[in-house]
Amino acid sequence: MRKQIIVVLISVLFLSCKKEKKVEAPTIEVKSTVVSNFLKNINSLKEVKKPITQFQDEVMRIAAKKEDITKDNINEILKTAENYTSLVIVVSNHTIVKINDVKNCKTSGSWAACMPYAKGFIKKGQLVYKEDYCNNIIGRPDSQKRTAYFFN
Repeated sequence: MRKQIIVVLISVLFLSCKKEKKVEAPTIEVKSTVVSNFLKNINSLKEVKKPITQFQDEVMRIAAKKEDITKDNINEILKTAENYTSLVIVVSNHTIVKINDVKNCKTSGSWAACMPYAKGFIKKGQLVYKEDYCNNIIGRPDSQKRTAYFFN
């Protein structure tokens, strides 16, 4: 009788530990709220403490593709962007623009490409909203790091 009670208690203890482990380790889907919100509404960055830095920290969780931008590859990047719903370009930690339509573009001599219309921000203490052709926001080709993020 005593052995049966001990076996039952051990079984109950074992089963309760097993259930507890399942509760402790639920499946969690990681979402990037800064990036997702920016893709839906670029003005959402105004609510973020370090918007461009946070965007860069989270972007690879949902970006389909990432490429560094140079004058030599800008035309390839813009051609690739035609296959995606959005293209976001980040310059260092101070500029971010979103492009929805690469065909709405204007020729840029400095980039030697037809640069698309973009909307975004330049950080000058506060975020300053800009809406213009991309080359007028991201600047001329130079040694600054420019990164393209593609989204479906």
